[in-house]
Amino acid sequence: MSLIPNQNEPLLAQPLSPQSVPMTISQRWWRALTSFATAAGLGGILFRQNAIEIAHGVMPVNFGYEFPDIRRYGALVDGSTDDTAAITTACSLGYAYFPAGTTVSNSNIAGFHAAQKWGPGLIQRGANTFAVDQTTGHSNTLFVAPGAGSDTNDGLGSGQAFLTGQAMINAMVTYQPLIGNWTLESAAGFDYNGWQFPASVWSANQILVKGPSGTLPFDPQAGIDGSLGGATTNFGVNLNGNNNVYFQDFWVRKWQSGGAYFGIVGQLFSQIELGNHVFITQCDNALKGQQSRVIVGQACMIDQATVGITLISQLTHSIGNGPGVTTNGSTKTITSISGTGSVVTANFAAGTVPQVGGYCVVVGCSQYNGVFKVTASSSTSISFNSTATGAVSLTADSVVKHDFGCAGVGLLLSRATQAGALAQENATGHFDNSCVALCAPGLDIVEKSRFNCNNSSFLGNLTSDVRSRNNSSWADNSNEFHANAAHDDSLSFSNEINFAGSFTVLQRGVPWLPVPVDTSTGVQASTVRHTFSGALKQNAFTFNVKKVKVKIVGNLTGNAGTKNITVNLIDPSSVQQPLFGFTIPAASAPCNFILEGEVTATGAASQHYDAELRLDGGFAGQQAQATRSITMTGFTANTDVNITTVVNGAADTVVISRADIEVT
Repeated sequence: MSLIPNQNEPLLAQPLSPQSVPMTISQRWWRALTSFATAAGLGGILFRQNAIEIAHGVMPVNFGYEFPDIRRYGALVDGSTDDTAAITTACSLGYAYFPAGTTVSNSNIAGFHAAQKWGPGLIQRGANTFAVDQTTGHSNTLFVAPGAGSDTNDGLGSGQAFLTGQAMINAMVTYQPLIGNWTLESAAGFDYNGWQFPASVWSANQILVKGPSGTLPFDPQAGIDGSLGGATTNFGVNLNGNNNVYFQDFWVRKWQSGGAYFGIVGQLFSQIELGNHVFITQCDNALKGQQSRVIVGQACMIDQATVGITLISQLTHSIGNGPGVTTNGSTKTITSISGTGSVVTANFAAGTVPQVGGYCVVVGCSQYNGVFKVTASSSTSISFNSTATGAVSLTADSVVKHDFGCAGVGLLLSRATQAGALAQENATGHFDNSCVALCAPGLDIVEKSRFNCNNSSFLGNLTSDVRSRNNSSWADNSNEFHANAAHDDSLSFSNEINFAGSFTVLQRGVPWLPVPVDTSTGVQASTVRHTFSGALKQNAFTFNVKKVKVKIVGNLTGNAGTKNITVNLIDPSSVQQPLFGFTIPAASAPCNFILEGEVTATGAASQHYDAELRLDGGFAGQQAQATRSITMTGFTANTDVNITTVVNGAADTVVISRADIEVT
């Protein structure tokens, strides 16, 4: 069957004569036809030169293959012979069919991406193979070499790379929908113009954008630089809709013009993932997800922006939570800082010094705060680049947070003049294993947004470490706060949530011991078993629909007496006020229990609550729509929520194995 309608007309096998050959075929081509027919035993079908070939002045080499099979133009498809000339001929006609097998191309194929191509075959260019009809398991790679390639190249090999990333993306677009895996690989160097992924580029898997890899720490060697001149866009990378892109070993920098320029921006349900070792620096808006999901992994840095990260819309984001992230860098107290001009040295009392090539944050120095690259180190000190002049003095709060841009370390988000990260319009997510330094504020969470901050550092932020506004909240779990202008600037029905995580306490009829060894003495009155310090933000519980939710899991042994478990709030007068709780009959033990309750503020001095106690998975008690009248006005500090228990039997035990709190 003809692949292109009305173009292939077979010559039926018969004794051949010059009269049976179209007059457009020369005697030389006639001899080739005769040789082919003889070899084929005159038993096959030959396909004459068609109108497209005639119009382009192309004479087939092998008439035994239909138009536009590349073998018709001399390709052997044997995995070793260079078939570039045959592929180029087919592509010049606008169509190319690649039969099963591997065809080798050692040089550029003119017009390759503009031609319509199909077939199961692979093109091999050096170590790279390219499938024109992708399957889910195949990987295609296109190459760009800023400053060295050419946009007339095909990009199938590093030696035939495109000059600009946009030409590379435009070539990829011709293969949509993108099945399998696609990689856009840049050689060392920086493109001068932004990269735009059209909304039409849908991919089954993430598109990988990467530069040269190496052993961390080192600065990314490839990327996009808006200061090089010739740029016609206001962004470094723009995901225009429904794009899914993963960045690695890449640097987007210097996209600044009065607040209207972007480093990387995702729009309309795209996904941006800074997977590993990605820098975005000196941009108005460094990283923005507009109705798009943002994920930031490890060894990443966002520095010197107006807004570092902007997260907009009802999507869940994950910042600083990449694979292998175990720490947000080491914190060291500086014993002294010395030096002027371009080199400053920080001395440490003890411990591992920062890695050469990585970045550090200096906070608390009266004349010297900033983000600096480590240029040299010894066993007790580091030297790093500086623009400081004159003497540098030390204060008691000075610290160095270091090893950013190194393996196993999350995100460094620093020196953003309006916000390190801005989450708005019902954005939710995690901010983990990262450092926010010298921003104003560190995190700004607004418009019913929720963020959970875990194991992160907030250092030297200029207005506050975290600001939550307009019915927003954030969870503070094992974070470090140092030298910030203020802590938790909560406004307009917003608050901080303190998560305690898991803990284990044991209460017997004797004072608690780390190892329970004595069960024989006296009963124990009401005793605080755990405190969620500062769980309730100042004045937050005076607003309607504010809720405190607590869940307690544990077990009971002994049936000599009753046992009480109560959740309490410390009011503005420092008086412990019960929120909800249960008295458990002596005969109920031994058993496991779950106690859950929720208290809602209905006014400045009124609350209602619901609570339920379950023993060994069965219902045991319920308190529904009960009321409290705790006056919560007039206090200026955060307040605690605690758990107390009472044991009334000398041999009885209450074990709390987990307790969680949420304030919304």
